[in-house]
Amino acid sequence: MPRFSIVVPHTEDAAYLRDVLDSVLTQVFPDLELIVVGSASGGDAAVLIDEYAQRDPRLVRVQRTDGAPADDELSAERDLGAARAGGEYLLLLDRDVLLMPGALEALDERLTELGSPEVLLFDHEHRDWLGRIDASEDAELLAELDQQTDGVFATAAAPEVVRVTPLLWNRVLRRDFHAAQAASGPALVSAERTLLAARTVGALDAICVQRLRRRPVGRWTDAVLGDGLRVVQGYRQVLESFAAPDGRAVGTEEQRKALASALYDGMFLAALSTMGRSRETPDAPRRAFLTAAAEALRAVRPAGWTRPAEADGLRAAALEQGSYLRFRAVERAGATALKGRKQLRRRRNNTARRAMRAIYLANLRRPVEKGLVAYQAYWNRSIACNPEAIYRKAQEVAPGMRGVWVLNKEAAQLAPKGVPTVVVGSRGYWELMARAEFLVTNASWSGDVVKRPDQTYIQTHHGTPLKKMGLDQRDYPAASMNFARMLDSIDMWDVSLSSNRHSTQVWERVYPSGYTTLESGYPRNDVYQHATAADVARIRAGLGIEPGKKAILYAPTHRDYRKGFVPPLDLEAFCAGLGDEYVVLVRAHYFYGANKRLQLQSRRGVLRDVSAHPSVEELALASDALLADYSSVMFDYANLDRPIVVHAPDWEVYKESRGVYMDLVSGRPGDTPGVVATDVEGLIEAFRSGAWEGEESAKLRAAFRERFCQFDDGRAAERVVRRVFLREPGDIPFIPLDERTPAPRPSSLTGDDASAGVAVEAQARV
Repeated sequence: MPRFSIVVPHTEDAAYLRDVLDSVLTQVFPDLELIVVGSASGGDAAVLIDEYAQRDPRLVRVQRTDGAPADDELSAERDLGAARAGGEYLLLLDRDVLLMPGALEALDERLTELGSPEVLLFDHEHRDWLGRIDASEDAELLAELDQQTDGVFATAAAPEVVRVTPLLWNRVLRRDFHAAQAASGPALVSAERTLLAARTVGALDAICVQRLRRRPVGRWTDAVLGDGLRVVQGYRQVLESFAAPDGRAVGTEEQRKALASALYDGMFLAALSTMGRSRETPDAPRRAFLTAAAEALRAVRPAGWTRPAEADGLRAAALEQGSYLRFRAVERAGATALKGRKQLRRRRNNTARRAMRAIYLANLRRPVEKGLVAYQAYWNRSIACNPEAIYRKAQEVAPGMRGVWVLNKEAAQLAPKGVPTVVVGSRGYWELMARAEFLVTNASWSGDVVKRPDQTYIQTHHGTPLKKMGLDQRDYPAASMNFARMLDSIDMWDVSLSSNRHSTQVWERVYPSGYTTLESGYPRNDVYQHATAADVARIRAGLGIEPGKKAILYAPTHRDYRKGFVPPLDLEAFCAGLGDEYVVLVRAHYFYGANKRLQLQSRRGVLRDVSAHPSVEELALASDALLADYSSVMFDYANLDRPIVVHAPDWEVYKESRGVYMDLVSGRPGDTPGVVATDVEGLIEAFRSGAWEGEESAKLRAAFRERFCQFDDGRAAERVVRRVFLREPGDIPFIPLDERTPAPRPSSLTGDDASAGVAVEAQARV
C-alpha cells in the first residue's frame, strides 16, 4: 500500500498538466501512486499522460466514459480517482495545482508525528501568469492551531479550523476516513463537510502546494462574481445540512453553535470580498450578486452571530441589509476619502522632504564634527561586512571616535543595544550626513548627499569582482545601471579598499576617478585569521551542527536574468545523495527575502536555511567546505584554506549575460578554486569520492589563494583605522601567505574544543 494516492483530474486543456505531473513524480519521497482521471477521448492531454505512464509505473490513468465533467469542480473525476486509490492517504489535487518540492516528505513526517490523523491541513500559495506569488491567509491560523492544541484535535474542539480556506487540495485525508464520508459534490462543500466529520485533525504551517492562476480572458470581473456566488451558495449548502435535524451530530450544542458561526464568518467574508474585487463590473451584475448573496446570508444566519472584526464597517452593514444603493454609496464615499488621504499624504511627504532638505542645507553650513563616522552596509539593510569590521576596530584602536550606523526602519529595530543608529531619510540621517568627518559604506548613500571638502568618503566594496562591474557592464544585457549617476557617485570617493591586485586593477578601470586605492585587505576577512577552535565550535553549536558532521555552506549568487530566488541546484536530490555524514547550510542572496521552500526543507531537516543569519563570516567558519557557483564569497572563503567546490550549471549563460573577468571553470590554476561540477550527480560524486578535499583540489586552492588572498592577513581593519581615521603615516607590513594561521577546520576540533564551544554558546543564550 503506497503512503499517498494523489488524484489529478484533467480536461483536454493540457497547458499545465506537464508541470503538475512533474511536480508529483519528481518528489524525493517515492512512496506514492498518481491517479490521473479524465475522458477517454484522444488529444494532447491523453498523449501526454500515456507518455508519462510508460516512463513511470506509479502513474495510473483512469478514463471517464460518461461524457463531460459533471460540474466545474470536476467532482466526478475526483470521485473516480478516490475510488481507484489504494494509498493510506489521499491528496486531491486540481489540474493546475503543483506539489512543492519536498512536500510529501514534510507531510509524511508530520502525519507520523501526529499518529495518523484523519485530516492534515497545510498551507498553499498562488502564482499568477506573470510569476507573482500571493500567499494564502491561512499561515497564521495554521500556526495557531498547531500551538494551541496538542497537535491533533477534533474539529468540534477547535471551531476556527473551518475558516482555513475550504479547498480539497490544501489537506490530505486518510483514505478509510474519506471513503466513509461519501463526500462528493462541489469542492467547498466536500472540504467543509469532511472537516466537520473529522475526529482527529492536524495542522502543518508550511506551503506544500501552489495554484497556477491563468490570465483571465474577457472581463475577468464576471468570473469573480460567478465564482463568488458559487462559494456563497456552497457555504449555504453546508450550513443548511449542518442545521438539518438529521445532520451529523458534531460536538456539544455550544460547539455546534461555534462551528456554525465560524462557517458563517467564511460565507460573509467571501461575499464581501467578491464585492470588493468586482468594483469595475457594471452595476447590474453586481446588484444581482449582492441581492443573491444577501438572501443566502439571511437564510442561514445563526442566532446571535456578530460580524468578525475584519468585516467591520459600513460596507458590511449594507451587505447585511441587501441594499446595493447603500453599498455603492459607501464605496464612492470611501473612494473619495481615499483619494483625499492620498493627496494629503503626498502634500505631507513633499513638505517633509522640503523640511529635511532645509535641515541638511542648514547643517552643511556648520563645521564638520571631528571624529564622527557614518557607517552603512548593503543599502541600509544591516550592520555587517567591511564597515562593521572597521567600526569594531575603531572602538578598540580609536575609542575617541564616534560611529553612527545608518539603517532602514526594520534594521534599526533589530540593532544591538548600545550601537548608535539613525534611520535613513530622517532628520538624524541628514544631520549625520552633513556633519560626519568620515563616510564609510560598502554600497552607496541614499538621497542627494553632497560630500564636503573636509569629509572623507571610504568605499569598502563588498566582494572581489568575478562578474563585470562598473563601466564594464555597459555591453551586457543583464546590466541595469544609470552610468552617469554612478560616475557622479564615485567622484565623491576619497579611499577605495582592495583585497588583492586583481581588484585594484578592476576598480581603478571601471570606477575611474581621483580617489586613492588602499590595498589593505578586506576588514570583514580579518576574523578568518583570528578565530579560535573554541570560536568555531561555539558557532557550530549555535547553528545546531552535531559534532562529527561535515557542514557544507551553499551560497548561490544572484542571477540578473532570473526573477526571485530559484536555487540552480536540486537541493533535495543533492542532500539525499550526500548521506547522513553531511549537513548543508543554504544561504540565499540578500537580494531575496524569506524563501518558503527553503524554510519547508529546513523544517524537515533536509538542510539548514541560514539565509537570515546575520554573519556570512560565521557561517564560513562553521563549515568544512564551500559549495559556490559565481558568488564572490569564494574569494573570501579561500582565506580559510578549506575546500571550495564550484557548481556551474549555467556558466555559459551567466558569462554571456553578465560578463566575467576569468574562466572560473577552466581548471587553470589561479582561475579555478577547486572541483567543478555542472549537475547534481557530479556534485554528489565529488563529495562521495573524496575529490572535494583531494590533492588536485588542494593544488587549485593554493593557486587561487595566492592570487586573491594577497592582503587579507587579519590586519585590514587596523590598516584602515590607522591610515584613514588616525592619519598615521606608516604602513602595517603584510604577513606572508605561508605564515598565516587561519581558523582551524571543524574536522580538526578536539572534544575539549567542542565542549568549550557548546558551553560558551549555552552561556550566551542565558
